[in-house]
Amino acid sequence: MIIFSANGDRMKKAEMSSIIIHAYEQIHQKASLLKGRFIVSDIHDFRLEVKKLKAFLHLISMAKGGSKVGDLPRKLHQYYKALGQIRDLQLQKLVLKNEWKSRWGPQKKNYLDHIDQLIAQAMETATALPNGDKPFENGSIHLLATLPARLTSEEAGAFVTHCWTPLLQAGYPSQLDDEQLHHIRKALKNLQYTWEYLEGSLSYKGFVFSPEKIKSITNMLGDYLDKVVQLRLLTEDIAKANRHGQTQPFLQRLQAKWSGELPDARQKLDRYLEAQPPPWG
Repeated sequence: MIIFSANGDRMKKAEMSSIIIHAYEQIHQKASLLKGRFIVSDIHDFRLEVKKLKAFLHLISMAKGGSKVGDLPRKLHQYYKALGQIRDLQLQKLVLKNEWKSRWGPQKKNYLDHIDQLIAQAMETATALPNGDKPFENGSIHLLATLPARLTSEEAGAFVTHCWTPLLQAGYPSQLDDEQLHHIRKALKNLQYTWEYLEGSLSYKGFVFSPEKIKSITNMLGDYLDKVVQLRLLTEDIAKANRHGQTQPFLQRLQAKWSGELPDARQKLDRYLEAQPPPWG
């Protein structure tokens, strides 16, 4: 495996091919565990492998001036998105159960049953997508055919700069909206998932952040953005109930509680981000 250094090392096409083939092996292995069941940890593991592949494709796209090397196959992208929907609903149910503990009246139980129905529908959609033991293999064949001849350390360095640019140009974190924070987290995740290929290049370029620090930043962003998603899902359900003339006071009370807590969570995140040093010493 190439670890870029100051000597101008290159990652050759054969090495890129090996990484992509291994990525698809991991994706198919994780997908096999999801057949007939959608356990939270298995969904996480599958989506993580897809994220790693997407990050690597972003890295090697620098050999083409930032142009896409190739897209994920449509079916893989759809499956990834469907699992994300299941994950959001599963997390929502868990948060609500923790919020209400054992204080469940009939209305709260009915609402949790409603979430279970949404999860079942999302699972049905996801189940119909993969077909066979290696349902996404055609996508890997296409990607292998579009790889660049090589990736230089200079191009790898451009990828690092690209990943950090959204945060470096952001100014004060408090000025950013939630969508911008989400974009920053995705960019930093790309760096986190490709760290093993970049470490040598980063050290000679004077990059002072560790993978642990990057993970800490993305975790802080993720904790806050999860709260945003939870409030959004709850608000959407309240609006849907209102359209059908079904007021849900217990949900409105929870919405008011979460809405009141979100600014404090945001201030905590902003203070954390403002305290971080620049990535280059």
